[in-house]
Amino acid sequence: MINSWLFWALGAAVLWGAGAIFSKKALATFTPLVYNLVNIPLDVFLLLPFAFYFGFNLAHFTINDFLLLSFIVSSYTLYYYVISLNKLALSGTVLSTYPLITMLLAVLFLGEKLTGAQLIWILILMTGVVLIGLPSRLENVRLEGWFLAALGMAIFSGLADFLAKDLITRVGVGNYFLFIGLAYIPPNLLCFVLDKKGRVWPKIKLSRWPFLLTGAALLVLGSGFFFTALSLGPASVVAPVSSLYAVITVILSFIFLKERLTKVQALGVALAVLGVVFISV
Repeated sequence: MINSWLFWALGAAVLWGAGAIFSKKALATFTPLVYNLVNIPLDVFLLLPFAFYFGFNLAHFTINDFLLLSFIVSSYTLYYYVISLNKLALSGTVLSTYPLITMLLAVLFLGEKLTGAQLIWILILMTGVVLIGLPSRLENVRLEGWFLAALGMAIFSGLADFLAKDLITRVGVGNYFLFIGLAYIPPNLLCFVLDKKGRVWPKIKLSRWPFLLTGAALLVLGSGFFFTALSLGPASVVAPVSSLYAVITVILSFIFLKERLTKVQALGVALAVLGVVFISV
């Protein structure tokens, strides 16, 4: 196994960034509930091999650990609801700040230490990520319910990654992967009960399925790489580096979808890449 947290964190960023390209079209058709329900079997099928690879011990995993894991993965379940409240560019910009929460909690409660140089480069990286997602026009943007939801989601996601690091350290990454697919069931069951409108299965063309399944599979595999990175390195740097997925999405969109890259986005890409390079030195 490659024992470099940087390799796995960058791998997560690449997979998440590519997955976002394919999922973009799927999310325009599916409700957040349906999209999450489709993800459950993929989580079980694609992440179970990670459990067998790393090895697991059922004696080291309790019902309380499972409940905590369900709480952690509920952040992924709620993510699609939040971004559906407004344009992804707006919500995504606020959500991209989540690694700062993880970094703060890891330093305060896990005893992780950052050098002054690392902190500066992490902030530069995060500035780049925010610039990438920043809409070109802000004059008509109103900070209404979507902003509070996105801010709350950023805090929740940062907390979830911090808790994931703590749980992986305690129970082992193999046990974590063994139960993660099942852990998605309780939060999605709750969403199924509460989200009556979201239960509607859309009528979609067969040609849409490859986008849905490919995008979802890449995002799930990305989470496998991310949690592996968390098992090998400090959460305070793994979370910021893995957030580089926004850069990957922009670059792939520019190359394959011929989307225009603004000067602000180009600056964001440069800052984010520069930050990763110097964090890893």
